[in-house]
Amino acid sequence: MIVINTILNANSTGSAARSISTAEQYRDINDDCAVFITRKGKGKGKVKRLDNPIWPTKPLSHARQYVQDFIFRHPDLEYPASSAL
Repeated sequence: MIVINTILNANSTGSAARSISTAEQYRDINDDCAVFITRKGKGKGKVKRLDNPIWPTKPLSHARQYVQDFIFRHPDLEYPASSAL
């Protein structure tokens, strides 16, 4: 899942939360599965957002809680999740 990959590749837990707070979800009709994507900024030439965020209300606080829950559930991944390994 892209959210977990983002947590493990981020420079810190704070940057992971900021990144996944922008995540959106859509349904791939070919594979019949949910697809999650993250995007950077709102600059020119960017692909339009889908307006289907994972967390529609207070996305940053929900994302921070998700990161903390991930670290609580997987304590052996705390160092990789906060150091961009």
